[in-house]
Amino acid sequence: FDKAGALGCEGLCIYNSNSGQWFQPGNGLSGEVLGLMWSSKSTLVVAGDLKANSTEKRYLATYDAKQQTWSAFPGAESIPGPVQVMTAGSRDGNQVWVAGKSAKDGSVFLMKYDGSQWLTVNGTLPASTILRSLQVFSLTKSHASTQLLGENQALMMTGSIVIPNVGIASAAIFNGTHYLPYALTTNSGNVPGTIARIFTQKDDFFSTGGGSMPLGFVV
Repeated sequence: FDKAGALGCEGLCIYNSNSGQWFQPGNGLSGEVLGLMWSSKSTLVVAGDLKANSTEKRYLATYDAKQQTWSAFPGAESIPGPVQVMTAGSRDGNQVWVAGKSAKDGSVFLMKYDGSQWLTVNGTLPASTILRSLQVFSLTKSHASTQLLGENQALMMTGSIVIPNVGIASAAIFNGTHYLPYALTTNSGNVPGTIARIFTQKDDFFSTGGGSMPLGFVV
């Protein structure tokens, strides 16, 4: 969008409930916003196909709500295309997973910022893959630990995930080395369906304590 009410405001606007008015956060950022995530109480991570000062390409940026300023996300210049989906990679918000499609060839990329550097998952998914959401879950049964994921973690992707030599899954699990189908759905035309995202009863996805997994819903 280009406006919020009568205010010229491209991509991202904030509504002040006290004044009843919209305002554009900071200056100089425009483009298509595809995802938002608070990494702290005052830092908003913004994903999409963005531009700084109307010319400089950015696929991931941060907004400091206290200072009301924009900045480039650390190392984001290594991201090969617009970020379509993202999720926190750690409880403190210092780590983040992102996925999207390469601006060069349309292939799917999956990357993780570990707090100091970007790590890229080897092996791409076909361009026909449709990404809808990412979510890290804690597991009750461990797998081999990798640089990307701890032994008690898995990353779930939802949408229409085309896994080579397997087929189309509505949700897939990445365990640090391989993509595994998790959920298969069909629509009324008896063709593969999609899952938009998973909602859970609790949002503590990084708990290492015992007990059952929170009640979950899919849409």
